[in-house]
Amino acid sequence: MRAAGAIARRELAALFGEGAGWLLLGALALVQAIHGVAFALDERRTAEAALAIDLHHAGYGMEIGALALVALSARDAHAALLWRTSAVRTGAVVAGRLAADLGWLALAVLVSLPVPLLVATSGAIGTGHLVAGALGLFGVGLVAVTLARAAVARLGLGGVLAAGALLGALELAPLAADHVPAGVRGVLSEAGPVWSHLDTLRRGVVDGADLAFFAAIALVAVALTVAGQEERRWGH
Repeated sequence: MRAAGAIARRELAALFGEGAGWLLLGALALVQAIHGVAFALDERRTAEAALAIDLHHAGYGMEIGALALVALSARDAHAALLWRTSAVRTGAVVAGRLAADLGWLALAVLVSLPVPLLVATSGAIGTGHLVAGALGLFGVGLVAVTLARAAVARLGLGGVLAAGALLGALELAPLAADHVPAGVRGVLSEAGPVWSHLDTLRRGVVDGADLAFFAAIALVAVALTVAGQEERRWGH
């Protein structure tokens, strides 16, 4: 646990010390604000509809931001060599780097909330809407960052592109649900993190099935990350 904490602190210090973490957060905040102004802040819409639209687009921003975060850290060749050659267990390395990712994701959620807070000033949105929406944004970011970590562990920096392709396929799956046999339709309609599992949360309802989806994908991806790191570490 102490080793994982030290690794997390080192990762965060490198990310924010060089300014890359702050730059990425700023870019994400700008994109989220543009989406909010362009798609959500329309006086013809109800506050609930405006918030739902904004959180939906913010979910895509979180996924892209998470992929960019992993791409940034994957460029640190010194850190990659250090973790592969140190006496620290692979599980501690993965836990430490993931903890750093989650810390950044928490900040990313915070910088994504100004527009929802602005919508909330209408008085029609409760705290529950904002909490559920923030939880959903963290969930889609968690899926993205863990998938990217798993892909990078096996494929290197190009793994970020592979993770992006997989996320894209997941997001497009619900769109294809109406054009497949009934037996496959239910699986496809529930596959997309933003289209499906953020939908209930962005309406202010916390559904255990959505949280279970995010957690299950993350746990599988973390297991794959550990296996990939072990494979690269020992060369088999």
